[in-house]
Amino acid sequence: MKQNDLIRILGDVITDVDVLRSEFSRTTDNRRRLDDIRDELDGFQRRILRNLIDVNTSQFAELADSLTDANKELKQTIAEVDKVADTLETLVKFVGVVQKIVELIP
Repeated sequence: MKQNDLIRILGDVITDVDVLRSEFSRTTDNRRRLDDIRDELDGFQRRILRNLIDVNTSQFAELADSLTDANKELKQTIAEVDKVADTLETLVKFVGVVQKIVELIP
């Protein structure tokens, strides 16, 4: 995975989260959690855009694989509003992997 692939994946997930957010009233717990996740992902994406990550390390390769797996899992649940609990759980996992990738930035 290259850095631009990572940025693209994050952008796609942010868009998916935005669409899912629109399904809930602003006052619901699910909406608030999705808002927080969206903000976190946006911050991570901006940080990755502004910095270089050494994508040639084994640590990045492992995290990229984990991110790919979480993204696949996310795609299976995010389209179904009735699976919002599963989606939120997967989003939390996805954010955790992205956070570890961001920590690779020197």
